[in-house]
Amino acid sequence: MRLEPFAMERMQSTYENHVDFNLSESGVHPLRLGDLVEEATARDAVMREGLRYTQSNGTAALRDLIATWNLVEPGDDVVFMVPSYMQTWGLARAVGGVVREWPLVRPSGAVGWRMDTSGARFDAADLDRVAAVAARHGAWILHVPIMAGWLDGHGGLFSYAPPDAGAIVYVRDHHDINSTLLVQRLREQKSVLIVPGDHFGTDGYLTIGDGDQPAYLCEGLGWLHDLLTEIAR
Repeated sequence: MRLEPFAMERMQSTYENHVDFNLSESGVHPLRLGDLVEEATARDAVMREGLRYTQSNGTAALRDLIATWNLVEPGDDVVFMVPSYMQTWGLARAVGGVVREWPLVRPSGAVGWRMDTSGARFDAADLDRVAAVAARHGAWILHVPIMAGWLDGHGGLFSYAPPDAGAIVYVRDHHDINSTLLVQRLREQKSVLIVPGDHFGTDGYLTIGDGDQPAYLCEGLGWLHDLLTEIAR
């Protein structure tokens, strides 16, 4: 079996700890251990918990179960939404599946990207109820005003569909430069990491995460702005 390189994950694992601003992630700013629990007794219990490895190759029961899976046989058609996390795309091809890409391109040319499997989103009334519950428990609901304002401030050089959910935006970049080359220059010259659309077979797009702290995000976007200004000269 030949496994194709998982380009996005390979890039992230290689460079994410060697840049000042990692905007390639779809996650949010991490909690500290002390943030997990507030009550003193429960916090002490967390601090006494032992740290140990799980079985690194998986338990025998898990491996036996995986061995029974024959979801894709050579020659099977596999419909795969793009852009998306490309691990399944590569695995399907590795076992002989024929991948049929299903692009999420809207009529405007902007791409909307949802990482959830259902494609559903909350309507306004449901979101209000969720927000009320979140407020009672001190939880966060993510929104993208910083990213949207930054993108909209570039005079039409970016187009995007605001994400229905998640902490990442898939952006159509109208600058005259290959997406991988842009990301490479951004990493080498400005110490900022984002993801090129080439990793999803869609050059001319960029993936930018916006789930970190506002000051961190703004500074990283500032360095991206500086590079784009240099490219436009």
